[in-house]
Amino acid sequence: MSRGNDVSCICVKLLYLVRILIPVIPLALIFMKAYANGIVHSAPTFTTYAQDTASRSFTFLFYNAENLFDAIDDTITDDQEFLPDGARRWTYTKYYRKLHSVAKVILSAGDTVPPALIGLCEIENIGVAGSLVSLTPLSRYDYGIVHFDSKDSRGIDICLLYNREVFTLISSAALYPERFPGDSPGVTRPVLYAKMQIENKPLHLLLNHWPSRRGGVMAAMEARKSLADYIIEFTDSVFRADGRETAIVIAGDLNSTPSDEEVTSFGSAGFVNLLAAAEKRGEGTYKYRGVWQIFDHIIVSTSMAEGWSDFNIEKCLIHSPAFLLIEDVVYPGLKPFPAFDGYRYAGGYSDHLPVKMVVWY
Repeated sequence: MSRGNDVSCICVKLLYLVRILIPVIPLALIFMKAYANGIVHSAPTFTTYAQDTASRSFTFLFYNAENLFDAIDDTITDDQEFLPDGARRWTYTKYYRKLHSVAKVILSAGDTVPPALIGLCEIENIGVAGSLVSLTPLSRYDYGIVHFDSKDSRGIDICLLYNREVFTLISSAALYPERFPGDSPGVTRPVLYAKMQIENKPLHLLLNHWPSRRGGVMAAMEARKSLADYIIEFTDSVFRADGRETAIVIAGDLNSTPSDEEVTSFGSAGFVNLLAAAEKRGEGTYKYRGVWQIFDHIIVSTSMAEGWSDFNIEKCLIHSPAFLLIEDVVYPGLKPFPAFDGYRYAGGYSDHLPVKMVVWY
């Protein structure tokens, strides 16, 4: 490698470190002040983070964290709303509180140990993901991060947190369809692909945040269909290479329900939507105009669902502890406790509920 390339690599690494450390300094000061004032609360206590070797199970969680932005202006993306002088008056104090809120949700999803695999969307950048695992009670556990910057105009990304004592990361990639209706692949969010391994057993993850329904249901339907077709094509290549018994998990905020065409198409491609039954029971992860809908999904290969892969599903459900819900003052019942109600800071968690599954191996 030439000296010029060496210098370039060093510069890239330094920029990466700076991007992570800039948000950490003021947050560390806030943390010390909060700790001194007694307002930092401890996380749930687990005797060990190592997965239970007797039960040989782990938890997978997916969560739309609703606008987890830092308070630094990114000149490349449209993050102006989430600045101290922006429309939402987003400060480091609110950011710090949001980090701890997301960590609380993650830790609450573990039955006896914290989730070993966590998919997150609406994360601004790698610095935010790094702050989440280093400045909250998640720092007690050895979480690695898989993240790719997307070309989303607001700069919101998908990331994977994984327990490095349990899983090994084999490979990862940001996947884009070659053709994307109405837009170029470079300005949407990619599918985050990660091949993980536990005790020499491979597990393929595809994490998603599909185009929203902003502007109407039909506005981005073709884009979502294209993403579904692309994922089916990609996973078909995995099946051909590794066999139909291979374990694949497709998860994320699809901005579509289990009964929508782009989601039901997975059924004929060798997959089972584990939350389809929850939709029939009237459950949901997102509430729109008084109606619960399932936008956040966990879809697994038939081999996992039927128990003839290296992994078997114990349970899959919408994670809805009481602290994640609040009274809906407009429509009957409860709704997710959001961070913002419109532009009013509500101080909650997210406008989505997380979904989780417990897996035996």
